[in-house]
Amino acid sequence: MGLPDPTPPSHAEAPPSASALRRRTSRPMARPEPAKLLPPTPPSGQLNGVPRELLVPLTRLRPGQRAIIAQLDSVDPIGRRLLDLGFVPGSEVRAVRRAPLGDPVAYEVRGSQLCLRARDARQVWVRILDSDGG
Repeated sequence: MGLPDPTPPSHAEAPPSASALRRRTSRPMARPEPAKLLPPTPPSGQLNGVPRELLVPLTRLRPGQRAIIAQLDSVDPIGRRLLDLGFVPGSEVRAVRRAPLGDPVAYEVRGSQLCLRARDARQVWVRILDSDGG
């Protein structure tokens, strides 16, 4: 039983050099297509006695406007989280302020102020109570 031979066998290839690895990994990656944001579709018929023509997505509220939450579109984790945070049908919501670039928007619901991005606020359908915006 001798010690193993420290010289590598002749059939083993050498590991790639750093420049070869850079060449292999520096190819530009294809960008995924951006998601197409479709305009939200209002719920059909009437909801809690409110005609669908009166329902708008939460993103339409201007700062100072109040509304009653009519429905949430989503059953995904975001929709569930919105329900947990108090965005439940029948609750009053008020747009508090908008970020300088327009997104996110701070809303007050059930005594708490929460910021929502437009993509999440589009899932909440409301009936606007007042239109004075302040």
